[in-house]
Amino acid sequence: MRFEVYGGFSARRSGDEFYTLLPGMPDKNEARQVLREMWNLITTSMLDVPGGQKVRVRVSGGIAWYPEDSRSFEDLLRYADFAMYSGKRSRKGVLLDFSPSLYADEGFLLSGQEKFNQLLEEGLMNFAFQPIVRACDGAVYGYEMLMRSQLPEIRSPLEILRFARAQGKLFMVERLTWFGSMRAFCAAADQGIIPEDAHVFINSIASEALSEADMEQFVGLFGSRIPRIVLELTESEPMNAALTQRKRDFIQAQGGQIAIDDFGSGYSSESVLFSILPDIVKLDMSLVRNIHREKGKQAVLRSLIRYAKKEGIQVLAEGVETYDELGALVELGVDLVQGYLIGKPSLEAPQISQETRARLTQIYAQRHRR
Repeated sequence: MRFEVYGGFSARRSGDEFYTLLPGMPDKNEARQVLREMWNLITTSMLDVPGGQKVRVRVSGGIAWYPEDSRSFEDLLRYADFAMYSGKRSRKGVLLDFSPSLYADEGFLLSGQEKFNQLLEEGLMNFAFQPIVRACDGAVYGYEMLMRSQLPEIRSPLEILRFARAQGKLFMVERLTWFGSMRAFCAAADQGIIPEDAHVFINSIASEALSEADMEQFVGLFGSRIPRIVLELTESEPMNAALTQRKRDFIQAQGGQIAIDDFGSGYSSESVLFSILPDIVKLDMSLVRNIHREKGKQAVLRSLIRYAKKEGIQVLAEGVETYDELGALVELGVDLVQGYLIGKPSLEAPQISQETRARLTQIYAQRHRR
């Protein structure tokens, strides 16, 4: 094999990861031919496993070129790593070249993977409470639990999801969210910090679901409070119909509710609304913003509220920041309200001020006298 002719060698880095170096190649075409031979040999190999079965080997790889990508050995290793992880994110079992432009956008996914793994393994995540109130009187209906990293290197929930997606660990984030949210909520309820009848809104990744064993453990830990769960289905990942149904069946069997998140954002559409028939629809803030000025948004919301009332679905407006927006939403007929105007997310469940409750009650009374 030409791999040996050119003095190439492979060495194990750790776990199931290996580095291969091909020094002395006359050009890229020759190097690619050698890599192709290696790739075909690996991917057509079979492993014997207990029980007399054979399993085909599947591998993902990344290529970095000297000197085009870098003259630094350490950089070349890092770039090859990044190309491999990029391949695994798109579809497993591919060999990709390093992309400088992609690295400029997503290089932090590689440099921060150690910290992300630490976050998951040690559960270094807090959950902030953001209040959701009734539009008629400002009384607390529940709290959305929003994940917050304890590590300064990983700042936002979006970064957490990007790391998880890149490393195929969305399930671990899903599990941590369910259990972490309920632990924080139950601790606050036990201390009397939140109303006894408050609901807990938990964000769920559309493509993931707890295992049967996890569900049993969840019921064992939180059984008496599971009826207070509102499970928010968000479509930041492609929705898996079977897993969605399993989550819906589990929550509803326990007396909890289902919500569709981000309605009007482009992720959640009418087809999802009709197929799931949730208990609550959450309007995305893009639909809420400046709704008092925009007739088109008002028309969309009127249509949705007519349908929701007919089906017994509550409409929740999130991202409310001004009293003008609040007034328009109340007049249009929303049932629940969430946003910075009501209360910002906080690790200690925020209380609704008497002023906010009084203003909301006044707005509701004025709008419904017309």
